Amino acid sequence: MTPMKNKQRGGAQSLLGIIIKVGLAGTYMFGIWVMFFAEEREALYQLLQSAQEASHQQSLFVLRDNILEISAEQVWRDLLEEGASQSPIPGIVMEVGMHRAIQCMNAAKAGFHAHCVEPSPNSFQRVQNAVLKAPADVQERIHLYQVAASSSSEGTVPFTSSGGTGDHVGGHDMWAMEEKQQENDPKAQVIQVPTKKLDDIVIPNEKAFLLKVDTQGFEPTVFSGLTESLAQHKIQYVLTEFWPRGMDLLAGRPNECIGAQLLETFLKYGYTLYAMPVAAHPLAPRGWTSIVPQRPLHNVQAFCEWYFYVERAFPSKDYKMGYWSDILAVAPGATLPSPKTQTGKALTGKATL
Repeated sequence: MTPMKNKQRGGAQSLLGIIIKVGLAGTYMFGIWVMFFAEEREALYQLLQSAQEASHQQSLFVLRDNILEISAEQVWRDLLEEGASQSPIPGIVMEVGMHRAIQCMNAAKAGFHAHCVEPSPNSFQRVQNAVLKAPADVQERIHLYQVAASSSSEGTVPFTSSGGTGDHVGGHDMWAMEEKQQENDPKAQVIQVPTKKLDDIVIPNEKAFLLKVDTQGFEPTVFSGLTESLAQHKIQYVLTEFWPRGMDLLAGRPNECIGAQLLETFLKYGYTLYAMPVAAHPLAPRGWTSIVPQRPLHNVQAFCEWYFYVERAFPSKDYKMGYWSDILAVAPGATLPSPKTQTGKALTGKATL
């Protein structure tokens, strides 16, 4: 071994010793820093948790999830009970798209003046017959309209009528989701029915406690005739079907998701929106319910387009109707002083679903 190699070796050993000392010192200092900032790290963790919770709450601001597990039928019943318990009765109740008289009559039985709209001749006759069998005081509180709720109180619209649950505005085939006359129902015929703005019902009665709309995709046009009432918050609770595929079909605007504009209208007037359970026809492809928890609630456009996403995720050659749900819109200042029902407690934050 030459002196030069010994020198190099000794220098390397010295350098190694310095590195080890520095490393030990660094480890020691790192330990001090970790101990010193333990409380600060915990505080930071809590801060991040709070920030995440705040972000989560903000993401639900557009469509809240308080009543995700409650059906539209139960929400209707619960809100009738909540309203009937108030004194005086807080306004009229309206049902648009009836088929049967049950819900309208329940509102009248609860003490409300019920204004109920049904354009189908066969369904309207069925409703009238049921109302005539009710007690006199209930009959006095029921007001029936054989019209199609629309953007105008003048004129008519084509209406496919058979007296079934699928009666709808227009001459479309709702099963095939095409702009052609329905083929799978031989009783269906397209007739002309008069139209009426819902503003013309609400405004003369000053205010409405509850409105339910189920018009097989015609909802955007229905609510375009209700803008004055919405702007003035004359309706406290609005329960409406939300069927993006049907709305686009009736408007002649396929795949545009115009339902998002309807939700934006409610937000524009300060209403709070609550998402509700998703539904489909029994012949829908199996498995689609597995992705319901992924439905986005932070943005109305994303919320609307999600229903189309389900169709792509579970394609079918035969099933074209798509997926739908209901939306509850609550006016600013609407209150339930002493909530008793599941819906009432959920809306007031007094129950965890």
